[in-house]
Amino acid sequence: MSSSGIKLENYLIPLEEISGATENFSQQRCIGARIATKEFNNELQMISQFSHENVISFIGYCNEGNERIIVYEYAVNGSLDHHLQDPKKMSSITWTQRLKICIGAARGLNYLHSGCGQNNRPNTQLHTKVAGTQFYLDPSYHESSILQKESDIYSFGVVLFEMLSGMLVYHTRSIGEDGPQHLINLVRRYYPKELHNLIDPNIRDQVDSYSFDAVKEIAYQCINLNIKERPKMELVIERIEAAMDIQENVPILMECVVEDIGFSNGIPVAAFTIYKCLLHWKCFQAERTNVFDRIIQIFLLEKEDHDNKKRMAYWLSNASNLLFLIHKSQIPDVQSKAQRQRPAISLFGRMTKGLHSPMSSVNLTEDKVVQQVGFKYPALLFKQQLTACVEKIYSIIRDNLKKELRSSLALCIQVPQLSKKVLSSGQTFGKDYPLNHWQEMVDCLNTLLHSLKENFVPSIIVQKIFAQAFKYINVQLFNSLLLCQEYCTSSNGEYVKAGLAKLELWCFEAKEENAGSAWDELVHTRQAIGFLVKQGKPKISYDELSKDLCPSDHTSHITHCGFKQMAYLQELEKPSYALYIDHGFINFAHFLPSEFGGLRIS
Repeated sequence: MSSSGIKLENYLIPLEEISGATENFSQQRCIGARIATKEFNNELQMISQFSHENVISFIGYCNEGNERIIVYEYAVNGSLDHHLQDPKKMSSITWTQRLKICIGAARGLNYLHSGCGQNNRPNTQLHTKVAGTQFYLDPSYHESSILQKESDIYSFGVVLFEMLSGMLVYHTRSIGEDGPQHLINLVRRYYPKELHNLIDPNIRDQVDSYSFDAVKEIAYQCINLNIKERPKMELVIERIEAAMDIQENVPILMECVVEDIGFSNGIPVAAFTIYKCLLHWKCFQAERTNVFDRIIQIFLLEKEDHDNKKRMAYWLSNASNLLFLIHKSQIPDVQSKAQRQRPAISLFGRMTKGLHSPMSSVNLTEDKVVQQVGFKYPALLFKQQLTACVEKIYSIIRDNLKKELRSSLALCIQVPQLSKKVLSSGQTFGKDYPLNHWQEMVDCLNTLLHSLKENFVPSIIVQKIFAQAFKYINVQLFNSLLLCQEYCTSSNGEYVKAGLAKLELWCFEAKEENAGSAWDELVHTRQAIGFLVKQGKPKISYDELSKDLCPSDHTSHITHCGFKQMAYLQELEKPSYALYIDHGFINFAHFLPSEFGGLRIS
C-alpha cells in the first residue's frame, strides 16, 4: 500500500506495541472511535499526506487481524474540550492564548480545505455517516447527509463561541430570567447587542472590545444556517488575526507612546505610530473599540504635568499632528448627524476645517501616508475628544506663557511711577531708560519658541500661541494708559516705544512662520504710543492726526453707536484730542475741554 509516493508499509506499528502503550486499550486511554475498513483506508490514504504545523502529525498505523488503528503524534496538553470542562484549567487560559489556539486551528483547517491530496479537492463533498458530538454538526447535514467544507466552517464557529464563553456547546447556562439553554441557542438569542453576557468571567477584564467584536462577528457568520453565506477560512483567519493583533499589541503601543520616543525628520513618532496602528487595526471603521479610550487617557494623564514646558510641547506636537492626520483620513461625506447640524466653533475645530490652506503647513502630512476611510461613531467621538485634549494642552502652554510674562509686564507698566524719583535724582527717563523688564519678556518668548520648535509643534499652533500672548500684552499696556493719566507722558511714550521695538525685533527674528500676526496684535498700543510721542500735536489738525495714526477705514467708526471708553492721553492746548475704543479700533475725537462733562464727538 502506498500513497502519493509514501510507502505506508514503512509506517506499520505492531499491535503488541500499541497494546502496551495503551495498557491493553484501557478505557482511560481511549481518545478515538472505531471506523469501518473502507473508511479506515480512505482516512489513512488522506492523512498520510498531511504535513502542516497545525495538523496533528501522522506517526503510523496498525492493520493486524480485525484491528485498524491510526497513530498520531501525542498532544501533551490534551484536547481542548478537556480544558473547557475543567474550570481550573480554563481559568488559566487567557484571551490572548485562546486567540492563538483559534488561529492555529483555523490555519490547520484552511490547509485541509486548500486541496492538498487527491481526496481533498476544493469542492469535495462527502456522503458519510458522521461520528462525533451532534452539537458540532452542521444542521444542513441532517437534510442532505452531505458534509462539505462549509460544514467544517460551522463546526469551527461553534468552537469559537466555546472559547468566548468558556463553556462546551452541549452544556447549558442561565442568563437573567431565561431558563437554562445550550450555547448556540444562547448565541442566537443574544446576538448581536447582548452577546457580551456570554463572555467567560475569567477573561472579561482582558478582552478588548474591538477584539471581542471581531471574533463574535466572524463566529456568527460561521454558524449561519445558509451555507452559502458562511465565510471562507481565509477570511476567518484574517479576522481572528486582526483581533489578536489588537489584543496583543495595544498594550505594547500604550507602553511605547507614553515614553518620549522623539521625532524622525521632524515627524512625531508617537503620533505616526498611533495613526498607523489605528489604520491597520481598522479602528476608524469599528462599531465598538476601547483603543480610542486608552489613547485619550494617555493624553489626559500627560497634560497633568503642566509645569513641564518641554513635556507639554512634546504632547502638543503629538496630539495636534495626530488630530490633523485623523482629520485628513475622514471621508468628508461621512459625518455624524450632530456634526452636520452644529458647525465647529472651537479654536481647533476651526483650524482643522482650514487644513488645506497655505497657513496650515503641518510638518508631517504627505498624501501617501494618509488613507481616507469612513468613520463610525467611536472614531468621530475620538476626534472630538482629541480636539478637546489639543485645546487643553494648548491653553496650558498659552496660560503658562502669560503667567511668565505677567511679572515682567507689570514692572514695565509700573516704571512710570518711578519716573519722578528718577528725574529728581538727575537721571533721564525715556527711550534711554534701561529695558531690563522688556528683555525679560523677550527671553520668555525665546525660551518657549525654542521648546516648540524643538518638538516640531505645527507652525499654525505656534502662531496662535504667540498671537494670544501679544494680544495679552496689548490689553495690559493699553489698559494702563486708559486707567492712569500719569502714564500718558511723552517720556513714558518714548520708553514704551523702545520696549515695543524689542518685541518687533523678536517678531522679525522669529520669522512669520512662528510669530505670525503677533506684531499686529499690538496695533492699539502702537497707535496710542504714536500719539504720545507725536511732536507738535497742537498744530496738527484732527484729520491729519487720525490719518497719520489710524487706518483710513477705521475713522468711519467714530460716529457709530456702541460702547466707547474714553481716556485723556495728554493735556494739550485747545483744541485737544482724546483716544477711545470703538468696535475694537482706536480712534481720535476732536473736542473742547469745556465740553468734557458731556463729550460731543465732532
